[in-house]
Amino acid sequence: MKINKITVGYILIGLTFFSYVLLRAIRVGVTYDEVVTLQEFVPHSIYNILFEARPIANNHILNTILIKAVFLFGAQSLFFARVPNLISFLLYLYFSCRILSRGLPGFYGIGCFVLLICNPFMLEFFSLARGYGLSLAFMMGALCFASDNIRRFSTSSLCKSLALGALSVVSIFSMIYFEIALIVVLNITIFLRRDWSIFRRSLIYSSLIGAALLAAISVPIFRLEKYNGLAYGGSRGFYSDTLLSLTRYTLGNFEASYFAPYLLNSFLCISIAVVGISFSRKWRTSLSWLFVGVAGLSVLLIICAHSLAGVKYPIDRVSLFLYPLMMLSLCFCLCGLGRWIGTGLLAVLVLALSSNFTLRANFYKTTLWDFDSHASQILELINGMGRAEGRVIGLRIVNILGRSVSYYANKNRYGFVRILDKHDAVEEIKEGYYFLYFSRNVFPDSDFVRHDKDRLPKGLSEGDIFIEYPEEQIIVFKDLKGGLPDY
Repeated sequence: MKINKITVGYILIGLTFFSYVLLRAIRVGVTYDEVVTLQEFVPHSIYNILFEARPIANNHILNTILIKAVFLFGAQSLFFARVPNLISFLLYLYFSCRILSRGLPGFYGIGCFVLLICNPFMLEFFSLARGYGLSLAFMMGALCFASDNIRRFSTSSLCKSLALGALSVVSIFSMIYFEIALIVVLNITIFLRRDWSIFRRSLIYSSLIGAALLAAISVPIFRLEKYNGLAYGGSRGFYSDTLLSLTRYTLGNFEASYFAPYLLNSFLCISIAVVGISFSRKWRTSLSWLFVGVAGLSVLLIICAHSLAGVKYPIDRVSLFLYPLMMLSLCFCLCGLGRWIGTGLLAVLVLALSSNFTLRANFYKTTLWDFDSHASQILELINGMGRAEGRVIGLRIVNILGRSVSYYANKNRYGFVRILDKHDAVEEIKEGYYFLYFSRNVFPDSDFVRHDKDRLPKGLSEGDIFIEYPEEQIIVFKDLKGGLPDY
């Protein structure tokens, strides 16, 4: 079978980014949220995971069940916990390629393919044991079969599309906005064809899949609501909370600045202009309506949910599903603007996002949990010093770092390190001096201000530093005597 150059381009780009994600899955250390998943939810039975486990949003149900299934084969390592999301990235690539190769001409398809996958913040979640990668893969699959259904209705493509959309919701509950928007857009499209027999079938299957989805997620969501497990999100506005936070994390820029809003506003102006011109002059592909409709209706549902029910706006990783929707909407409308305008704008976007990816790509840390990135290395260094000196070294940790450090301490059994908790009295510790694992890096507040602590705690000096990681703002202090400093 002859493979054309465009197909080769899709394959090479996909392999390049999959290699990046695979290396990250191997090399990036465990994160706070992954430890919570592995220690608090995976050990439970499936019934407990669904109905009795601690009701917090960290329990991404489908991800937890898939990790549990992988662990049944005996490979209970961090890498194998991340395998479901690695596979989901392959699905994301496949469905993206299928949508674009069928719907856009060569250059536009390749350019859009790059835009869909070169977001460094999004790619992090395909290499972590969380549910976000799964939700994005299922969403792209739902859009793929939805695009088939737009071209020619079939019960099979409709059911596959809505079923995959339902799986994205089971992965991350905030995907309910996408699923509702998809159902509405597909049924409106069928309604406009005025084939009432097909429309009735579409309504029946949509209702059945929607009812099954509600039955599956109702109990977990009610439990989350009862115990305030849905508190993660913003309350200022869709632009400030959702779009701006997603932009800032994509850029790796947490602080309030003019740079991120300027880029976001520029992108929004270009997108609105392109979509407006495309629809007003009917310069659009047959799938533009699908992607613009789903993206626009998803945004409207998010705003209505906050205004009518007080549901918080999705922020940072929870809003990631909007990124592919916006890129697909823009690219399919760009295609109708003419060769020079469409090609030029697409090239600028590809260059900008590729440059950002090049600057932000790494193989050792995540954007949200960068404070966990050196936990294993720090324990190795302290354990090595304890072995060389023939003594056990006590290590005290700030709360936010306790999860990852304790994970590695329990996993690797460092014989010359003892993790101290707040109940350990310094006077009762006999094994030697004490180390304080200190960091001033905390999650930003609603205004993206971190409110950092002083670099050096009161009573400590530069001479007390054992090792420092300035970029992540992590410091380990050595040879502390007497009372431990406040932190």
